[in-house]
Amino acid sequence: MQIEPTHLPEVLGPNGAALPAAQLDAIARYLRRLERNPTPMLLEYDGVVLHATTLLLRWVVDSPDVGVVVDGWVAELAGPRENPWPHGALAATLGMAAYQIEHRSEHLDPAGDQVQLAGVESVLRWYEALMREGAEHRPAIDAAIADRDRGALPAWLAARRAGR
Repeated sequence: MQIEPTHLPEVLGPNGAALPAAQLDAIARYLRRLERNPTPMLLEYDGVVLHATTLLLRWVVDSPDVGVVVDGWVAELAGPRENPWPHGALAATLGMAAYQIEHRSEHLDPAGDQVQLAGVESVLRWYEALMREGAEHRPAIDAAIADRDRGALPAWLAARRAGR
């Protein structure tokens, strides 16, 4: 099953409902597509025009199938308060949800390193996609990408989580 944005409300089902495996797999594929092309898609839902990401975020919050814990590293990647990168928490949340769906048989801890690392990786993929469209450079994210490219992203995350 491939989700088209206009069918997203039907695929996500009623708020708070557990979904069958085929729907969850389709949602995970859609979330991974967003990492490659995070340009917001507008759609109508209950007579209101929303970004698809707004609907997905609402689903993540209400879903019994995934649980997301946004850790302190997100603030670092979002950048300074006076000029934050608005996609960081969203990308992290949706990436962690996709990872949990893809690994649902493992019963992962949403606050655990595996899920958090999946969130970091999702942020980096969103950023790289937006950079291809001319987005502004973010030094903290550029540094995390350099760590990822050196194979040091788990150490990057561990250093930020050590003081929790």
